[in-house]
Amino acid sequence: MTSGAFDTASVRAGLRQLADAVHAAPGRRSWAVLGELDKPAGFDPDDRSAMTSWVVAHDELGRLAVRLDIGQIICVGTSRAMHGLHQGAVMEGSWGSEAVLVSATEQAMEILDAQLGEHDVVLVMGGRELGLVEALDEHVPADKLLMRQGSE
Repeated sequence: MTSGAFDTASVRAGLRQLADAVHAAPGRRSWAVLGELDKPAGFDPDDRSAMTSWVVAHDELGRLAVRLDIGQIICVGTSRAMHGLHQGAVMEGSWGSEAVLVSATEQAMEILDAQLGEHDVVLVMGGRELGLVEALDEHVPADKLLMRQGSE
């Protein structure tokens, strides 16, 4: 499924859909590969309050992924927001390699190549600037891809 809108509500819905898909079919493992959200129109990165809210929004997504029992979370990017997403997952209780922060899409691909199982399901969501969706869309087999979002 593809959608042009990319905001926290879309990511929350995608994470819930991923959790539902995996819990309905025992033995499947869930993967969320997440990149930074597209910034809203008029976003000022020099506005400390706006930037803090932006990072907190990503932190909340990481926490939600853990609460929904998403098995593997790959946070792609080096921004404060992506560090926030990763931190949220870790602080909510993701241990060891369940939540990882990688700087580039290629690293996410390497992890998927090495660890993606036969029955696993993958959610890929990321802002347009990162190009995460396009890169992984060609890399993840279609039968494993639950949702891709962010490329329009």
